[in-house]
This record gives sequence, C-alpha cells and structure tokens, in this order.
Amino acid sequence: MDTTRRHEANRAVADVRVSAWGELPAERTLAGCIRVLIGGQSAGGAERVGTEWRATWFTAAFKDRFSVHATAEDAVTAVIRSGWARHLGARKTSPVTWTAKARHLAAGVSR
Repeated sequence: MDTTRRHEANRAVADVRVSAWGELPAERTLAGCIRVLIGGQSAGGAERVGTEWRATWFTAAFKDRFSVHATAEDAVTAVIRSGWARHLGARKTSPVTWTAKARHLAAGVSR
C-alpha cells in the first residue's frame, strides 16, 4: 500500500447528514432542495427538476459542479464522492443520516 492510501485509511470518517433547505434556524426555505452536510459543513446539495434530481457540489476553485440523476439518493452519492466532500472527510463508508423532511422530499411526498 502506498503512503497516500495509508494516510487516507487512518483518517476519521466524517458523518454525512442530508437535510431539507429551511430546516436550520433562520434559514430560507427552498422548495424541493436538499443539502449535504459533512461534519457539519456544507458539501453541496440537490434539487428536484421535473422528474430528475440535479446534484450540485463545490470545488476548491469555488466553482459549482452539476450532474443529473434519477433519484435523490444517487444525487447525494455524487456529492459525497466529490473532491470537496473528500476534503471534508467523507468516504464511501461514511454513515449517511437523512432527516424526516429530506426523506419525504426524496420520496416525492410534499409537506
């Protein structure tokens, strides 16, 4: 195993939390949008566009990246696999917790 992989394996895996926009105090509500927090920091999010989900994540150059997915879970996975999310500590094995509102949005249930 090379040095980079060994150091990466020793890092703590950050928790991933998926919530609906507007759940945090004093936050503006954005209908059909979810955010991905890694260790409490924003890594990106996703929004429903028609029947698809559009994932958005940040890069080190402060440019947003986009990709289109069939489900909210796939969109969140794309955000977690981004370079910025990895920088924040997310890994494939990171536990992902969904809030009730985010789960309802992903399932297509309006609240």
